[in-house]
Amino acid sequence: MAAKRVSDEALIESYARTSSVWKSAEEFGLCGQSVHERLTKLRIIIPMNIFTPEQDNLLMEYYEAYAEEGRLDELARIMARNKTFVATRARQLGLTNRKRSKLYLGPIASANAKRWHSENEHPRGMLGKTHSPEEKSRMSARSKKRWAEMTLEQLEAHGNVLSQRNHRRWNLMSEEERREFQSHSIRGWKAGWREIGGQRVYFRSRWEANYARYLEWLRLRGQIAKWEHEPETFWFLKILRGTRSYLPDFRVTENSGIQIYHEVKGWMDDRSRVKLQRMAKYHPHIRLTVIESKTYKSIEKTMKPMLPDWEAGK
Repeated sequence: MAAKRVSDEALIESYARTSSVWKSAEEFGLCGQSVHERLTKLRIIIPMNIFTPEQDNLLMEYYEAYAEEGRLDELARIMARNKTFVATRARQLGLTNRKRSKLYLGPIASANAKRWHSENEHPRGMLGKTHSPEEKSRMSARSKKRWAEMTLEQLEAHGNVLSQRNHRRWNLMSEEERREFQSHSIRGWKAGWREIGGQRVYFRSRWEANYARYLEWLRLRGQIAKWEHEPETFWFLKILRGTRSYLPDFRVTENSGIQIYHEVKGWMDDRSRVKLQRMAKYHPHIRLTVIESKTYKSIEKTMKPMLPDWEAGK
C-alpha cells in the first residue's frame, strides 16, 4: 500500500497539535524518520547543532564573560544546549581565545562547585559525610591493584594522553604565562614539562628531571658528548604477553662515541625487574646502567648546591 501524499500544511498542523514526530507519522501512515526530515527542511524542527541568529547574538554578548569565569556549563544550561555545542559555535564565531590563561581555572572551578553544592543536594546523598577508614583502605587497595595490573601498553597509552594534553596546554601559553606556570607549578609536579639544555622534555618524575640536569652539567664541561631523553623503544618480539617492550630513560653518548642507556630507578618493582631481564636476554649488545637510589642520592649530594633549579622530592 502506497503512503499517503501529505501536504506540508497538514504535516505542520499535526506536529503543532501533537508535539510529536512519531504521533504525526502515525496519523498519516508515514515513517517517523521521513516526517522528521521534512519538518527539519521546513525549519519547523531546528537541529540541536544549528544556532539561530538570536542564539548567536546571545553567545557573542555573553560568551567571553562566562568563559573567563569558568561558567560555560551555566551558559549552556541557559541556552538549553550541550556545552560542547556552545564551545564549538563560539569557536566558529571567532569568540574563543586560545591564549586565555588557564592557570586560575582550578580555583574558579572549585568555587563554582562549592557554590553548586551549597544550593543543591548531593547527587549521591553524601553531603556532609566522609568515607570510613576501612572504606578508604579498600579504595586505596583497589586503586593500587588496578595500576599494578595494567599492561605496559595501557600505561604507555595513559602516559601519551597526559603528554599530549600537557603539550597542547603548553603551546597555547605565552612566554610570560609559561614562566609563571613553571614558577607556581613545577615544585608540585612529579611529571611535567621542563626545559633543560635547550630541550623541552616531558619528564615522568623529579628524579628524571634532576638527572637530566646532571647530564647537561656533564655535557657543558665536555665530559659527555650529548644526552637524549627516551629516544628509543626496545621490543621483545618473541614475548606474546606481559612486558613486551622497554623504554630507557636516557641515551648518553660518550666522547668516544659509545652509547650507554641510563635508567633512573628509585625502587625496583617486579615489572622493572622483568623488563631488565628481558632486555639483557633479547638485546644483549645494548649497554645499560641503572641509577638506583644510592647512586642518585650520591649525585644529589654533590649537585644540589651547584644547580639552583634542582628539585626536591621524587
